[in-house]
Amino acid sequence: MAGTRSTGAKRKSRNHVQQDDSSSPATAARDGQTALALRIAEHLAPPPPCATSDRSAAAGDGGGNVAFSPVSVHAALALAAAGARGATLAQLLAFLGAPSAEGLADFCRRVADRVLDDRSGSGSGAGGPRVLFGGGIWVDASRGELTDAFRDVAAESYKADARTVSFTKEPEEAVKMINEWVKKATDSLIDSVISVDDVDAATDLVLANAVYFKGEWMDPFQPTSTSTGTFNLLSGVSSNPEFIG
Repeated sequence: MAGTRSTGAKRKSRNHVQQDDSSSPATAARDGQTALALRIAEHLAPPPPCATSDRSAAAGDGGGNVAFSPVSVHAALALAAAGARGATLAQLLAFLGAPSAEGLADFCRRVADRVLDDRSGSGSGAGGPRVLFGGGIWVDASRGELTDAFRDVAAESYKADARTVSFTKEPEEAVKMINEWVKKATDSLIDSVISVDDVDAATDLVLANAVYFKGEWMDPFQPTSTSTGTFNLLSGVSSNPEFIG
């Protein structure tokens, strides 16, 4: 992401995620997240089948850039795994490449703590970046009441809200609750992601995750420094876009 270099006082590096040995459940969950990110990237933006001089073919499916958050996808599915059992849990763990729900929860807690470490609220120091991270799960009342244990895991390990709603009897209220969460999680940058047309009697749950970032360049870009250069695509085709100086 462009413009993510942070400002503020220098801090000693503290790695909260990779302090386990290579055989620990949290480390396995970390490796699973990396593998999942690569699989999603290949699915969203597959490499061109062969080198070609046709610029439209070099763009894959012809549609622009792709941006996604592997952490968000992983955290949302891991949150679902925290409340799953039996075959559903086994399938989620296999997909996420994690040995256990406990290992997932431990890893996700460390990631969330690392992301939010001294970077919530007004940022890390004067002029520092502002980072918000959180998740949410809204389960239809027909599936039963959420347990206190699950709510605790959701809040402590996934920084997530866990609520029971009724997508069939009170769809407007459920949708309003979800959109209000999204608005708060993105500091009002996004105020709506779902409508009543998106839920029905078949909707058992809705998962959400949000990562919000606001920061400034340490060294601001000067428009007068723009220059034209050569950009080489994976297909072998070259273009001449404008570059930041």
